[in-house]
Amino acid sequence: NNYSTLTADSRSSFTRASEKYSSFSLAMIHPYANDNSSKKFLALSRKTREAGIVTFSRSGNLSLNSKIKFDGFASTIDVGKAEGSIASNVLCAGSGIDGLVLAKERNRRLIESERIKGKIFSTAVFIDLNYDEYEDIAAVDLVSNSIVFYNNDGTGSFEESRSIGLGSEVSEFRSLDFNSDRF
Repeated sequence: NNYSTLTADSRSSFTRASEKYSSFSLAMIHPYANDNSSKKFLALSRKTREAGIVTFSRSGNLSLNSKIKFDGFASTIDVGKAEGSIASNVLCAGSGIDGLVLAKERNRRLIESERIKGKIFSTAVFIDLNYDEYEDIAAVDLVSNSIVFYNNDGTGSFEESRSIGLGSEVSEFRSLDFNSDRF
């Protein structure tokens, strides 16, 4: 469970890579939130079937602040504001999980807040589909080989709205703002 860190000396140079050890095996890391005291990240461990909120010290040491255990292997994570609030919400998907797992941080603990069951998704992302400032979900359904869209009702609950069949397998799936209009 080794990982390497780089520390910035200035805006354009870094120190030499430093190898660190963590009991939390990192498979993926994603920016989570910025508060006044630290930068938080969401980390995924496929080895232990967990996702956790982590911080790094100035020297690059990883600190696991809270975690959630899955009943299967997640392969992708995303972070969004499903209720339009400051608090970040977590979206997890993977071929080893029944549906989509939505989680949020409450009282410094990462807890499952909703589960969309009945389908197997290879990947999922938050995206505002209808310009209501609430992040909806687009997910790739492995069985039907389609992109399934879920609308957020503004309270953080999601309802399937439509799907689009795909002609071939999806190798990479992202949500991008092409024209910088925040939609």
